Amino acid sequence: MKFLAKMSLIRVVWLLAFCIQGSNALRIATTRRGAIITAAAALPFIDPSLARAIDDATAPAAIGLKSAVERTLKASDQNRAPVRYVQQLFQGLDAADVYYPEWFSGKWRASSKLVQVLAPAGPEVFSPGRNGSLALANAREGVGDVLAYDVRWVKLPSGQLVVDREYNLASITRASMGGRAVQDIQTDGPDKCSLYIQPSAAPGSSVFRAELRVIGRRTEPAGPEPAERFDCAEVVRQTIVVVPGEKADTRLVRAPQVKEVETICTYELEPRSGIMRGYQRTATFLAADASYTSGASLAEQSAVRLASGPGGRQVAIDVRTYEIVYERV
Repeated sequence: MKFLAKMSLIRVVWLLAFCIQGSNALRIATTRRGAIITAAAALPFIDPSLARAIDDATAPAAIGLKSAVERTLKASDQNRAPVRYVQQLFQGLDAADVYYPEWFSGKWRASSKLVQVLAPAGPEVFSPGRNGSLALANAREGVGDVLAYDVRWVKLPSGQLVVDREYNLASITRASMGGRAVQDIQTDGPDKCSLYIQPSAAPGSSVFRAELRVIGRRTEPAGPEPAERFDCAEVVRQTIVVVPGEKADTRLVRAPQVKEVETICTYELEPRSGIMRGYQRTATFLAADASYTSGASLAEQSAVRLASGPGGRQVAIDVRTYEIVYERV
């Protein structure tokens, strides 16, 4: 299977946060360590002229979700999107969950196509501790790949419509990592989930545990033009650990990996066809507060410093945009 052949176990798990609404995940290569140590000069955003160009009126908090996706899509392969679009756009939870319009209700078949891969903080930190330039090139080989999976939205006893996180998480994981990849899923409300997976390509009997915790949430219901549009986003902190099995290679056991992934989803329903279309933009950030306390390697700690933008805010190390078509099942 072409898609599975390109997978990296760790990169897939980093991006599982946006599985709650469906997406792709692509390979990242594992090569020499420490390449990012001398990469400070390569960062496209640590440029005084760019920093001065940021208008206070267009600070991250003021940027609409749909606008952020559209501006990202206009960025060139040289990675130079405006810095305000590749820093976290929001913080905090504006609601207990994302509540969707009635027309989302039910089960859908999603087809997700990767259309763009950017390395805003520079290729050298696209994959901290590895050959980032090679990893970026490999990721871009997947542009155009399509992954299909099922997703669904369900009603709460209160009548509010929410995404079925557990179902969707299992669906995307099985579609991307094999039918038997999901070992267990434990959820604790809409803000916390533990996922145990054993990808078909995992060495030995290793199992990966992903702790997913929502730390940011924002919704932007569409205005009257058109009525069938909805935009939302969440920031998920992901902590990944390897749970070695009896025959596992102990060299794979390492310190927990902590990342924060901001996922923006835009949706628009075509009334006549009943098809729903939209984009997902995922932006992966290094978690500065975790890099020094989780036993992270020196390369990963250096990457945190190199990915700091104006004002000390983290710049995304990996931004991917997907075009998604949903057909009702």
